Amino acid sequence: MSDSFLETFLDKIYERWVADGELSAAATLYYDSAEDPTFPFVTYHLVSGDQTAIFSGAMERPTIQFSVWSKENAKDEALGIVNGICRVFDHCGLDFGAGYDTRKFERVRFDIKREDYVWHAQVDYDIEVVAA
Repeated sequence: MSDSFLETFLDKIYERWVADGELSAAATLYYDSAEDPTFPFVTYHLVSGDQTAIFSGAMERPTIQFSVWSKENAKDEALGIVNGICRVFDHCGLDFGAGYDTRKFERVRFDIKREDYVWHAQVDYDIEVVAA
């Protein structure tokens, strides 16, 4: 996986939410020296009200994860982020499929294909109602 493609992907996510003023975001680039000091890992924290999304991308490994946590029964809001992810993928020219797991957490998994790489983006959102 090329560094430049991940950087483009992160830029598109930033443009989608931050530039549009929908969410605030902070991007960090850090190295986990305990595992591999040369392995860069990028994390976005996207926050909107009670909702927090974390996007993580490994620059040298073909894996992407995107998780959404919502307080209370915020399924519609979480699905809004899922739809936003789809638009980012489409804008980047990625093909993807989605699967659902409707147990305690409702899960949407995207299998993203580009050239020889298959990336995975997974969205989890808690559909349990939290007592006030």
